[in-house]
Amino acid sequence: NVDSMRKLGDFYFYGNGVTKDFQKAYNFYTNAAKDNNAKAQYKLGKMYENGIYIQKDYKQAVYWYTLAAQLEDTRAIFRLGEMYYYGLGIKTDFVLAMQYLERASEEKNSEAQFIIGCMYEDGHGVEHNNMIAAKWWEKAANLGHAKAKYKLGLLYLFGEGVSKNTEKAKALLQEASEQGVKEAISALTRL
Repeated sequence: NVDSMRKLGDFYFYGNGVTKDFQKAYNFYTNAAKDNNAKAQYKLGKMYENGIYIQKDYKQAVYWYTLAAQLEDTRAIFRLGEMYYYGLGIKTDFVLAMQYLERASEEKNSEAQFIIGCMYEDGHGVEHNNMIAAKWWEKAANLGHAKAKYKLGLLYLFGEGVSKNTEKAKALLQEASEQGVKEAISALTRL
């Protein structure tokens, strides 16, 4: 059974009930991935991306993530969005990054929503638009994303893309600072 192979890979990868063994995990994941198991394909992508047991290889990570994404693995869809955005293992492509990140955001992936907001803020692959950035950061902030709270707080503080609202800005910056965003702490001391 293909999913049993993937689960055995997980047991060895995490050391659940067995001694942690990345080589065995890799072998089980590879066998399951070749039989179109999306979770195994995703795990292989992570192993290649992070150099776990095997040499770090972003191109191989992209290969396995692409296969998993074709089978609708939402984690792989998100990772492909990031890899296209940052140019890891592939040429930076903001249009493809946006396509993958939007798909990931449909699954309430706050990091995908945050990055999309940054793309609108910076004009990467889209026209610069702080109003749209604010909408994406608000979605991410509502899911607890600390940096989105910080970015959204700044927009409210300066009235960029949203109506200026110092109280809302302070509240968002306070939340972000409590979640460890150093820039938010710095911004609060200047208010």
